[in-house]
Amino acid sequence: MATSLITDNGLNAAVSKWLNVGSTTNMTHLAVGSGTTTPAVTDTAMQTEIVRVAPDTKSASDNVITLEHYYGTTEGNGTIAEVGVLSQASGGVLHMHGQPAAAVTKTTNKTMRVTVTITLDNKT
Repeated sequence: MATSLITDNGLNAAVSKWLNVGSTTNMTHLAVGSGTTTPAVTDTAMQTEIVRVAPDTKSASDNVITLEHYYGTTEGNGTIAEVGVLSQASGGVLHMHGQPAAAVTKTTNKTMRVTVTITLDNKT
């Protein structure tokens, strides 16, 4: 990812989950879109979402969260310029918003695997 970040709402959801207070949300869906605006911590939605899916795999090990989805020929077609991790099949909390280093054009004669890795690091 050229630019990727955890949104303010994503951080608030993590804090609520850790303390078991307030309204907590989990990272349940991975989305791709064609939006080209640089992600910001204040984002509450992707700019131009193409498709949102439950990832094929989700894992957590040590301080790393990984979500991955294989997009077949009929899924996620268009110019992929942004990626998001969200809490619901529609609407919900945008936990992470990112952009690849370069946009990728996905068509019906191509498949694609998207892997999002979130590393929690307290080193400055």
